[in-house]
Amino acid sequence: PRCLFWDPQTSLWSTRGLQSVRVDSEGRVTCSSSHLTAFSSEMEFRFEINTISADSLTLDAFNPAKNPVMLLVVGMVSMFIISYAVAFYYDRKRYLASSRSNQLAEFWKMTNLMRN
Repeated sequence: PRCLFWDPQTSLWSTRGLQSVRVDSEGRVTCSSSHLTAFSSEMEFRFEINTISADSLTLDAFNPAKNPVMLLVVGMVSMFIISYAVAFYYDRKRYLASSRSNQLAEFWKMTNLMRN
């Protein structure tokens, strides 16, 4: 890494009058300067972009025994399907009971009208 300072005359970072003394194991830079100004250190960053290719996708990613996240997903989807089926059953049962009750009420209403 190089030591730099902001040169307001050129509006650029400059190394004039600066010297990099040392870089410790944690990456901290020590600079020596012949003037006072706004200092910085030019660090070199290296990174790799994580790409996914067709070769990196295997069936093991979808195997719940080898992938705990997939086990969680399969469990949650299973619980949703079971809950949906139970809710549908009870909702349908309640609807039919309500419908039957309305039919009986209509029947007795019509029966009473015919008597009069």
